[in-house]
Parts: sequence; structure tokens; C-alpha cells
Amino acid sequence: SGREPHAYIFAGPEGVGKFTTAREWAKMLLCKSPAESQHEGKPFYDSCGQCESCRVFGADSHPDFHTISKELVVYTKDGKNKKPGIDMPIDVVREFLIEKAVIRPSLSDHTVFVMLEAERLNQYSQNAMLKTLEEPPAFCTIILVCTRLDRMLPTTQSRCRTVVFGSIREDIIIKKLQEAGVMTTEARYWARFSQGSLGVALTWSKLASEGANAYEIKKRTVEMLARLKIEDVVDAAEQLAKDASVLAGLWDKIDPDTSKSDLGRRATKGVMRMLCCILNDCMQLGVNKVDSLINSDQENLVRDLARRFDPEEAALKIEAVYKSMDWVGASVNEKLIFEELLFNLI
Repeated sequence: SGREPHAYIFAGPEGVGKFTTAREWAKMLLCKSPAESQHEGKPFYDSCGQCESCRVFGADSHPDFHTISKELVVYTKDGKNKKPGIDMPIDVVREFLIEKAVIRPSLSDHTVFVMLEAERLNQYSQNAMLKTLEEPPAFCTIILVCTRLDRMLPTTQSRCRTVVFGSIREDIIIKKLQEAGVMTTEARYWARFSQGSLGVALTWSKLASEGANAYEIKKRTVEMLARLKIEDVVDAAEQLAKDASVLAGLWDKIDPDTSKSDLGRRATKGVMRMLCCILNDCMQLGVNKVDSLINSDQENLVRDLARRFDPEEAALKIEAVYKSMDWVGASVNEKLIFEELLFNLI
């Protein structure tokens, strides 16, 4: 029809530019004098960066741009004593999207709503906003940012234009990390650890500036797993839980808007991801693939560990780690999770 969609789903891994793109798209839509140029023979539009709308947007105070997250639950009518949970509360959807979507813009000709972590919308929340997605006001654009497209209902997806974001090349991530002052060996680790997510790689490397060297924690974790004996499991689990706690505490300085419980889960899963990377390297060594080792800086220790089990056993142990990740969001004590996990990894 030649018309731009009124609702989008930006789907892809964490840290690959979905929210950054959503902001730039919103800035262009809200701009009073968008700049037009040609790109590969097609018209290309961008914000002018100079009008009142662009200046206000740059100051993070645009009245027609709305970012929605589950942390907004404390600002809902009945949310005074509520804490952000795992799912996106339906009250947030109703009060910050459905009710506000019909309000006319006050500065620009459009309003833009960007919902973060849309994969946390449960069935009831998604059903509640279907009419808004299908028939929003002509001036309203809605962007749902998610990491798990499979968690979006078919009825939600059918009402949106889906834009899929892919992983970023390893060499680009390494270059960006080096520009941020990260040494090449460490940069290579975070590039592979992040599975192509520049945002994740930058965040983990940035923790060092806040007082916790995540790279040193990673090296200690490799040493621990390579030398782990059954009598050491309890102490090792306690150390991993402490490492996750330290990382979560410092993450709060980098990302103060995210709830402490979410940061705790993120840090714990991050430490578990380190364990997965070690086991993945064991699988790679089992089939003589050395070039793609994530822990290439500690290859000898990984080889010692790889001698204890074959690639199939390593795959089963990786599966055990992912099963343990499911317990992280269930309010189970982190030390107990790590204890059971390490017993399964011996």
C-alpha cells in the first residue's frame, strides 16, 4: 500500500542494536524537518538533528517518545508497593501503552512507544494490546523490542512488521573493545563469549572499570573447573555465587534502572555462560577444532578438562548448565544451584 507500518517487532539477540535502532527511527519520525538523501538508489530519511524535536529528543525529554519497561510497575495506579517481577505486568501495558496511545502528540506530528523486553509479555498482556496494535491512531507508532520472537503470539506477530537483527561479526566487536581500551586477548574472549553481541561484550568488559574484573573471574573459573574434585564442590559453588553477587552489585552502577533481582539473575546466568563456554571448548577440542576456542588464552587448562570426557559427554554437561539456568528465575538459592550444577559437571 506504500504506507509505513504502525507497529513493529525488533527481534534479535541482546546487545545487537535493536533499541538503538528504535531510538533513531523514533527520532526520525518525530523530527519536524527530516533530511532526505539517496542510498543505493532508494530514498533514505534521517532526522535533521537541529529542529526543536531533535534537540529535545537528544536531551531525553521528548514528550512524544515513550519507553516502556516492566520497572514502570511501581508507577501504576496500584503499584506503590509492587516490585518488578519476571513478566511484563498487564497494568504497565494498560496504563503506559493502551491508555496513552490515543493521546495526541504535543510537540511532533507523531507519538512513538518502544517496549523493552517484549518477550516478557505473557498471553494475557499480549491479548490486551491486540486492538491497539491493529488499530492505533494514525499518529502512533509502536515498536516491540524482544530477544525471543518465539514468545510473541502469532496474533501479535501478525499485527506487526517484524525486523530481525543478526549477530555482529567477531572482528568488529574486537575492534570496538580495543578502541575502548581492552587488550586483544581479553577482547577476543568477550567477542566469542557474547555470541556476536557488541552490547553484551562491552558491558562485561566495562565491569572492570567499576571494580570487578570479570575477565579475571572467568580465568579463575576455568582453573576451578579444570581442577575440580568432588570434595571441592561446596567451596567452589560458594565462590561462584560470590562472584555473581559482586558482578550484580557493580552492574547496578552501570544499569541503575534495572531491578536488583534482574541484575542478580543476569550475573548468575553470566557466570553459568562462562561454564558453558569452557564445556563448548572441550567439545571443539574433541573434534580437533582449535581456531574457534572461546578460552584460547587458557587452552592448556581446557585440554586437561577435555581429557576427562568426550564431546558427547561435554554436550550433556552443557545441557545440565542450561537446565540450571531455568532455576535462576525461580528464586532458588544461587549457592545451591551452583552446588548441584558442579556435581553434575564432575
